Amino acid sequence: MFMESLERENLESLPEEITIYRGMTLSEFKSGVFGISWTLDPKVAHFFAFTYGRNFATKNEKKMIHEMTVSKKQIFAYLANRDEKEVIFLRTQ
Repeated sequence: MFMESLERENLESLPEEITIYRGMTLSEFKSGVFGISWTLDPKVAHFFAFTYGRNFATKNEKKMIHEMTVSKKQIFAYLANRDEKEVIFLRTQ
């Protein structure tokens, strides 16, 4: 089990269509190949794009927030352990 029971309940309570956000570099956006960690909170995405300083490989790249509306069926997990409203988004073609 990847999620705790409360996290499973949170995921189940979400609507069928969900808006998710990801702080990313402009080059990640242009590539169309996105990571799997997203958030339900645009403020969290903003933090990871513009404040979080531990990703030294992308420190000098231009950053942005990307927003998508996805089906809840594409969400593998909801993680609530760090107040990030993190969702693991598995993109399907």
